Amino acid sequence: RQSDNRSYVFLLYPPSVASTLNPDLYIVRVQLRALVVGLLVHQMLLQCIATVLLKGSGKSIS
Repeated sequence: RQSDNRSYVFLLYPPSVASTLNPDLYIVRVQLRALVVGLLVHQMLLQCIATVLLKGSGKSIS
C-alpha cells in the first residue's frame, strides 16, 4: 500500500464575515501541518517562560 500523501486544510471564517454578501472572499486557509507546528511551538514557549518564572534566571536585577 502506498503512503497516504493527502493534506488537510481548515477553512476558518472570521466572526465579522457572517454579515457580508460573499463570505468566501474572507476564508482563512490553515494547513494541518502549520496548525500542529504552531501549537507545538506555542507549548514550548509556554514551558520556557514557566521554567524561567518558577526557577528564576539566577541573576538579580538591581
